[in-house]
Amino acid sequence: MSKSILKAMTSIVFTLACLFVLSKSAWAGTMYQTGNSETSVTVNWESLASYNSGSYSMTAQKIGYVEIPQDADYEKESSLKAQAETNAKNGQITVTPGTFSYTITGLKAQAEYYVVLYYAYTSSYGYAYENTAGIPAFTKIKKVTNVAQYRWWKYIESVDVSWDSIPSYYSSNVTYDVVFMDAKGKTIEKKTGVTYNSYSHAIKNNKIYKIKVRATRKADSYNMKGMGTETTAWSDVQYLFTQPTITSSSLTKSKMKLKWGKIAGVTSYDVFVSTKQNSGFKKVKTLKAKKNSVTIKKFKGKKLKKLKKKKYYVYIVPNKKVNGKIVKKDVTYVYEIRFGKNGFSEGYK
Repeated sequence: MSKSILKAMTSIVFTLACLFVLSKSAWAGTMYQTGNSETSVTVNWESLASYNSGSYSMTAQKIGYVEIPQDADYEKESSLKAQAETNAKNGQITVTPGTFSYTITGLKAQAEYYVVLYYAYTSSYGYAYENTAGIPAFTKIKKVTNVAQYRWWKYIESVDVSWDSIPSYYSSNVTYDVVFMDAKGKTIEKKTGVTYNSYSHAIKNNKIYKIKVRATRKADSYNMKGMGTETTAWSDVQYLFTQPTITSSSLTKSKMKLKWGKIAGVTSYDVFVSTKQNSGFKKVKTLKAKKNSVTIKKFKGKKLKKLKKKKYYVYIVPNKKVNGKIVKKDVTYVYEIRFGKNGFSEGYK
């Protein structure tokens, strides 16, 4: 092989190698979230390594995004991320070529989004390239929502409370502060740095308690820059109270009698009845707080003697009026009332 041919081949290889290196290094491959509000996120991306030197010319920049629901599983999340990439390629948002920051507005508070940047550019050799980059991005956290009594365990005298988790890239970035109080608002326990969206505490039956929660989210060092730590306002105060326990019962051909233990501080009681243990419950009576017994003669508009059922299932829901609104509690226990038999058996709802 002649030296001239070898030199030419070497030159070609070197040129191709340079193109390969330049095309690989042209995009530094990093996006960050750099800001947010309750309805917006701001993302930045690194510039083309050689863009300012004239080796490359940006021809298009587009952004696409989707919301990632908190309950999305891996398959759903992957599908949504693919949709965000499609949205970017289709030009959901068009960005002026050569800019390296954009704020997406009109979003939901306390939500996670996936943001994709699509970019196309040409080299000084006339070759065209295109690529995408994506990151999760989060609007500001506002307040912990759906703080709710999950279970009241009367035999072990404990209450379980849960709430909606705060969206984050890593769950370890979020902690919660909890204040557990008596009915008058006196603090029984203040717990900080709770790492799960749930809480349990010992209680006494037939009493009312209160709870409030707030969250803190640290900026994720991998996807965020210069965002610091966010802390929410306290949640609305949630009232916690037990389900009334039935103390005596009877069922004859024409009527059912029930009696239960009163709960101090509630406003009223709703009585529910069904012919099944886990479904079909209908409210048959609402009674003032001073009442703790009831006689039931009808169910679903028919007299009991016409229904000819040998057993019914019942539970009592306590209600408390707070600032003009009725606070209701879900129930844990269901009571089976049998025909011709005084007393009852208890099971889980």
